[in-house]
Amino acid sequence: MAYTTISNYTSQFAVKQHTGNATDNTAITGVGHQPSIIWSKNITDSGTNHYFIDSVRGVTKRIYPSSSSAEGTDATLLKSFDSDGYTLGDGSMNQSGKSHINYLWKGGATSGITTNGTTSITPSYYNFNQTNGMSIIKWAGNGVNGAYIPHGLGKAPKMIWVKCLGLSEDWQVYAEGAGNQGRGWLSYSNTWTTSSGEWGSFTPDAVNFKVSNDTHVNVNGHDFVAYCFADITGYQKILSWTTSGEATHTPFLYCGFAPKFFLLWNTNNGGRQGIVDIYNAPYNPNGKVVYPHSSNAVATTGDYACDLLSNGIKVRASATSNINHTYGNTYVALAIGQSLVGSNNVPANGR
Repeated sequence: MAYTTISNYTSQFAVKQHTGNATDNTAITGVGHQPSIIWSKNITDSGTNHYFIDSVRGVTKRIYPSSSSAEGTDATLLKSFDSDGYTLGDGSMNQSGKSHINYLWKGGATSGITTNGTTSITPSYYNFNQTNGMSIIKWAGNGVNGAYIPHGLGKAPKMIWVKCLGLSEDWQVYAEGAGNQGRGWLSYSNTWTTSSGEWGSFTPDAVNFKVSNDTHVNVNGHDFVAYCFADITGYQKILSWTTSGEATHTPFLYCGFAPKFFLLWNTNNGGRQGIVDIYNAPYNPNGKVVYPHSSNAVATTGDYACDLLSNGIKVRASATSNINHTYGNTYVALAIGQSLVGSNNVPANGR
């Protein structure tokens, strides 16, 4: 049985839905923490952007998870991160009558990041939370092929998302299960590639991750942001598995907790990436998915059918579905949730 020091997962991460009212200074409360990252999407309408706003870059600065577009400024989206939620403006994250899904991460320290003799770039701004295994790192690109950047997590991150803020460049994704030469995308639906670039064939360690001088990750003269994630027993796990590609004997993915958020990629078949969460899929087997790389509305489909259980994820979709496509394909994922039993022996709720 997996125990955790995070007995209430909403103290570190939350999935929050609201119906927009197009009213400035709309407070959303009951989150359970003060967020440092908000990932927001209008799930009613197609053709609408996803938004990332974080406390490191500031509440007026937006980037799109679903697009390669450079960072922009929009003061109508978010007004503030608050002690138990956030305050919205009257813009596209609060469209009247539209359902908006919001994924919310709690931050942590903004000073005292650990470096070592290998570190070659000092972040300009950062926020790291070793309790929930998440950090936000911003740095000025220096064009050095093989630059080492500290992540602050105190253990090796197993997934990293990187975006060039000043250029139209797709998000780059590192996942341990794809290897230190594997490269995927958050905003792009193609098959993952294998090369010695991007991560410099270096597996992140307890202090640093490594980047090349590619325009996606460390070109001179532009700023970058990375969101880093490490395993936290009973709360967060970066997964990797090989699919069966058949209707029976589908994989079971052990997490050691009840997943509430499940973001997955098929690294061998482009376009097969999606998010299953407890708001859109409150009952098993789920039938809804949010596409991180697409402006589409939430979709009702069996292509990502899975049971979110008390200790992991059981794939239910049939052969050739997006979550179970082709024998031998490699999948990677980020799962966040609630331990079956916390350090205070308070049980989590299964479903």
